[in-house]
Amino acid sequence: MRTYFFLALLLLSFSSNAQNLGKDQIVGSWIVAEAKISIKPDNPEMQKQIDAVKQGFTNAVFEFSASGNFTLIFPPNTAAFFKELYIPKNSKWIISEKNHTIKIGSKSDGYSLMQIEYGIVNNDVYFLIDESGILLKMTR
Repeated sequence: MRTYFFLALLLLSFSSNAQNLGKDQIVGSWIVAEAKISIKPDNPEMQKQIDAVKQGFTNAVFEFSASGNFTLIFPPNTAAFFKELYIPKNSKWIISEKNHTIKIGSKSDGYSLMQIEYGIVNNDVYFLIDESGILLKMTR
């Protein structure tokens, strides 16, 4: 419950934060410093899966090129199955500064592979992967 409250507060901060990241500030490489997941495990196997997702994203690199190309690079120690599930290949990115949202995909799929809400909280940049509730603290 506490995690959901934190996510709700963070989302409100994203939408009302006076500091905004525009396209020029997003372009470049972003490294995941920390990954959090809002799901509370109810058994040891689920906890192992959550830990694998956290480990898979920690130190992953999100690359946003000025030409609109997107690459997600996972650390070498990431499980192969995880890389297969999450790497959008030959993807593009677009940004909605008004909605603080980055969409990943292609024009033909409506940029629907991944949607990331972004924002600044206490001078830290966060990405929230909408579909999964994975919250990523980012660094340059």
